[in-house]
Amino acid sequence: MAVEKDTEGAPLVMQGATESIGFMLSKVGNAVSSRFGEILSEYELVPRQFFVLNLICQHEGESQQAIAGSIGVAKSQMVSVVDELEAKGYLERRVNPDDRRQHALFVTKSGKAMQEKAINAAREHELAVRSVLSKAEAETLLGALHKIAELDGTPIGVHASIAAKLKDE
Repeated sequence: MAVEKDTEGAPLVMQGATESIGFMLSKVGNAVSSRFGEILSEYELVPRQFFVLNLICQHEGESQQAIAGSIGVAKSQMVSVVDELEAKGYLERRVNPDDRRQHALFVTKSGKAMQEKAINAAREHELAVRSVLSKAEAETLLGALHKIAELDGTPIGVHASIAAKLKDE
């Protein structure tokens, strides 16, 4: 793709970029994700910790492996996220009585309180994103994103929890 020259110091524009689904999805996704990260930093969380904490709140007693598979991260990465959340006092590992090689994950009282604060912040962020779309546009966009996610098997289950809580309001 050719690049336009701009002698006035304004950002350069790449021809065809705004018509590229991949480019726009990446650009907008990065911006939305960065803003979400900023919001979560107020709670001393990063998005991966939020997603794991939220998922465990909804599926207490699941193994680290099951949670890792649900969000599409390597088991080794999951261990570090669980370590981080455990160090913050938000969750605890318990040996699975049926399989002592596995740890079941449980949310502590302070973990539940943090999850509620963070999910409220996530809800506000989602509402801000949706505020520029009509209900029909939001549904169409979500449908299209689900189809794109299917291309490479991107796990989308973690986002369903936020959507479900939004529908309850």
